[in-house]
Amino acid sequence: MTSARSSRLTRRGLIGAAFLSPFVLSAGSARAVSHRRFSDPIDITAEDIAWFHGFHAVWNDCETGAPALVAGDMELDDFIEAMEDGGPTPARYEKAICAFFLHARFEPGTYALRHASSGATSVTVSADQVALLKGAHWKQGIIDCKRPYGDYTHFEIEMAKILGLPVGRDDHGRDTLSPEVEKRLAGLHRDMLDVVQAYVEHAELEPGAWFVPYDGFEQLMSPRCAPLTGAEIATYRSAMLGVEAHETAAGGATWVVGRLRASALLFTDE
Repeated sequence: MTSARSSRLTRRGLIGAAFLSPFVLSAGSARAVSHRRFSDPIDITAEDIAWFHGFHAVWNDCETGAPALVAGDMELDDFIEAMEDGGPTPARYEKAICAFFLHARFEPGTYALRHASSGATSVTVSADQVALLKGAHWKQGIIDCKRPYGDYTHFEIEMAKILGLPVGRDDHGRDTLSPEVEKRLAGLHRDMLDVVQAYVEHAELEPGAWFVPYDGFEQLMSPRCAPLTGAEIATYRSAMLGVEAHETAAGGATWVVGRLRASALLFTDE
């Protein structure tokens, strides 16, 4: 029999992959989406911005554990249910995440915290922590709780690579870290809860009409921490024309790899 706790953790582990199931493209889809959900820029109002600034970061305790962004004052499980039930919350949440992650500015500094689930009242965010925020393996509005920074369950190795720290090799050719570096990185990962909260409360975005990816946050999405440029948008649009042409030539089958590559263009630092 499955315990209540294991059921909850399994469900939390799926949040990034399918908790917005009406919006998610599957690699096994029989045909491509027939239209762009966000072909035109979306309107983000002052009320939307205030709503986002009222989010709080909570620790999703499945697997390794990682921060998740929850709207309002709900608990994580209640928020998952609200997203699954539909209504206006999922669409508004997706638009807010897309607009902030692509266009908001967030820099290292010391920030007061109003709603930290850790109980902290302030946090000093370093350049390394901003790099980890950008380099984390986000799935929609959460960091992947099993592989927080990419493909490794030994996530500290990928943290080291993001930060340019030395990574060794053992006799079998596997990546290794010194105990001191590994301990430091594990601490940095846990501290990301307050870093994400600082981002939520202090990332800067003005009301306006903002470009977002055609697929919303179905593909790659992470906080850029610096506004997207017009040239980057143009490069993405050109890439997506190629993706759509490929899908048409393939009889409408979704080219997931192509869409992922196009999305990655929006989050690549030149």
